[in-house]
Amino acid sequence: MDSIFGLSMWWILAVTSAFFLLCVVLVIFIALTNRVIFRMALRNIPRRKAQTVLIMCGLMLSTLIIAASLTTGDTLDYSLTKSSYDGLGQTDETIAFVGNTDSDGEVATTNVPIDARIADELRALLADDPDVDAVMAMLTVSVPAVNVVGELSEPSVTLTGIDGSQIDAFGGMTAPNGDSIDFNCATDASRAFPVPQSIVDEVNQRGILGPDGTAIDLTGVIVQPAIISESLADEVDARIDDSLVLFFDNKPYPVVVTAIAKDSILTGFATGIDSVNMMGVAIPLAQVQELTGLQGQARFIAVSNTGGVQSGMRRTDNASDALKGALATIEGGDQLGVNPIKADAVKGAETVGNVFMSLFIVLGLFSAFAGILLIFLIFTMLAAERRAEMGMARAVGMKRMHLVQSFLSEGTIYALGAALIGAIAGVGVAYVMALVMGQIIGDLFEITPHFSLRSLAVAYTLGVAVTFVTIVFASVRASRVNIVAAIRDLPDEATPSARSRP
Repeated sequence: MDSIFGLSMWWILAVTSAFFLLCVVLVIFIALTNRVIFRMALRNIPRRKAQTVLIMCGLMLSTLIIAASLTTGDTLDYSLTKSSYDGLGQTDETIAFVGNTDSDGEVATTNVPIDARIADELRALLADDPDVDAVMAMLTVSVPAVNVVGELSEPSVTLTGIDGSQIDAFGGMTAPNGDSIDFNCATDASRAFPVPQSIVDEVNQRGILGPDGTAIDLTGVIVQPAIISESLADEVDARIDDSLVLFFDNKPYPVVVTAIAKDSILTGFATGIDSVNMMGVAIPLAQVQELTGLQGQARFIAVSNTGGVQSGMRRTDNASDALKGALATIEGGDQLGVNPIKADAVKGAETVGNVFMSLFIVLGLFSAFAGILLIFLIFTMLAAERRAEMGMARAVGMKRMHLVQSFLSEGTIYALGAALIGAIAGVGVAYVMALVMGQIIGDLFEITPHFSLRSLAVAYTLGVAVTFVTIVFASVRASRVNIVAAIRDLPDEATPSARSRP
């Protein structure tokens, strides 16, 4: 998480750190110039251990709320960003048909297929470009899928055609256990076979219908090897060697599961209004072109920048410029647009994290205000308890400023320890909240608890600063004692103002 309410986290850390250093320097100054006052302040801390614990618990409340809010924002930001990186892998940009601008000057994106040979031309034009590493044409189509054995179905599955000669440049596919999947081997056409008669009989016996409501006839149909995504496997309870039936234009297209891969753009994904559908099936590009009748065409062109999954995104601007320049020299390239898909996804993840974090902070401000009042009350009660002691100190020559310095020194020591406890406790609270959120919205994306040292430092320094400022006001108020009344433990008599006198 890089900002709060539009302010950079680094700027916030610099400001809170400056306040923190000011507090520490002031206490050090008191310790060096008034050693007796400082030692008297420290003496009170171990004298009443139970009271010290209660004070620390009260002072840590504000820091706990701040740390919990910041850590929750870090968790959401990290989880959404991780989901974007995992889903897109080494695909940094996509190129698709956008057509001409409308009357308002806006670019209208469409799903019009494009010539797959453009990928080959881009690859040749950008072969020496330091920012672009790989280019690959991909053809996707949404189809329903049925697990005929388990009688489970999914109405919207992304069937993805991939150029097997380029997939390794995009990081390839990985199984859920981390093993690498050889796409070309897993989808080799030599592994195709006719639908077994046993499955034909089972489909006919169960009366399984296709999307158009008619009976499915699998007699003589060839089963093609395919790789499916982990999400689809979980949804239809499919395992390796199971058979799924996909439907395109109401015609069955059975596939056998030869491998299950982690969800990614390579296995198929589709964006919706409020979620991303990662359920997909991956087969060679030529097979999808033949199935859909879109020979020689693609839905979009995936581009991988030089570098890794995260480092490659830093080249997005340069790579996008290079792609636009190359498209300008290709016939029909003026109707294609470059979409920085990964950069947009990561930016969107940060925005969502900031929104949730801001919501938690706004709601937590009420509790934080209650915590500030509690801090003021704690030190007011401390002053009331030590009233006689303070009166004796004033009687032997101690000034009000000395009392203020004593309370400041003691309160700052409390604040330094309480803020540390509050920051750590806030992280713990945020982790519990992450587990709860995971149970609620875990179907949309995986919630992974995470915190950054920067957010923890902001919470700690801000907690100390807020506590210190509150202690200053409480200390000044506590130092106003009537010496005689304090020694005799009598209430202070109100001094009538000049206007109230007769």
